[in-house]
Amino acid sequence: METKNQELKKLEESLKGLLKEAVEKQSEKHDREMQELKEKQDRDISGLRTLLLNLQPVGNTSAANTAVVPVRTEKELSYIKAIRPKLTKLEFPKFDGDHLHDWLFKCKQLFEFDETLDGIKIKIVSLHLEFYEEQNGR
Repeated sequence: METKNQELKKLEESLKGLLKEAVEKQSEKHDREMQELKEKQDRDISGLRTLLLNLQPVGNTSAANTAVVPVRTEKELSYIKAIRPKLTKLEFPKFDGDHLHDWLFKCKQLFEFDETLDGIKIKIVSLHLEFYEEQNGR
């Protein structure tokens, strides 16, 4: 009878050992999966942070935003501008031949609001000056 009890005890200990081993393996697998998820979450958060930085308006001089405005190349800016929807359609200021400084100030405000690239600003202004000359016979 004792041999059966001893066998049952050995079998019970063996099962406990197998169960403990299975739980440890499952725990290790769970820990690895959690670490992978955490790393993926960190990458996703980093990607979102980059996207949010790119959404910030360039030229904002408030103290909270000056340190986080990313440096962008002309090509990146033109791509961002191309895909960014316009909130409003603004008409370019008309030049009446007088008050040049006022007109230039309005042009500058429009360019800042629209985040117009420097290389394009001159082309736009020259087109409007040519239109003014054609309209006024100059």
